[in-house]
Amino acid sequence: MKRREDMTRMVFKSLFRKPSTIQYMGGKLSLDNRVRGLLRYDPATCIDCKLCMRDCPTGAIRIVNNGTKTERDMHAYLDTGLCIFCGQCADSCSKNSLSCTSKADLSQLKHDDLTIEL
Repeated sequence: MKRREDMTRMVFKSLFRKPSTIQYMGGKLSLDNRVRGLLRYDPATCIDCKLCMRDCPTGAIRIVNNGTKTERDMHAYLDTGLCIFCGQCADSCSKNSLSCTSKADLSQLKHDDLTIEL
């Protein structure tokens, strides 16, 4: 009987208390500049060496040349479901074609939407 009274008292207290979490409804998520988030890719400086692909511990990044060797049409794809945001790909790029940003709002509803073009 005592347990039920304690539980009822606790429920009524929580009904009139402020929520302990902050509700996030898709607004701007502000993070510190030191946070490694989404990658930024500069296709103009990329030399298609694919060091970033080899150094990625999860194989989350893919560099594709849709053009020829002389007329490159470079594209980078990132699987955000696999990426652990370690920054190893950006560190291994000798031409600084990849860099980390602080953008971290990458949630998707479908698994197929996790792979994005940078």
